Amino acid sequence: MTDQKQTNTVDSMLPIPQLFAFGLQHVLAMYAGAVAVPIIVAQAMNLPMEDLIRLITADLFTCGIATLIQT
Repeated sequence: MTDQKQTNTVDSMLPIPQLFAFGLQHVLAMYAGAVAVPIIVAQAMNLPMEDLIRLITADLFTCGIATLIQT
């Protein structure tokens, strides 16, 4: 058996620019997914704009609480 050093392991740290790009991608995908559901629900229920804004705000607040609980 030959000992080969793996350079791509689970515990390896990516370069900072790549970490930033992946983090930004994650935040944008999370935000789009979190905002899409209230928009769809509000349109299906013919809610006024004020209620749509409340739904989006409540959804983002809940996502923030869930993130804090996970960390």
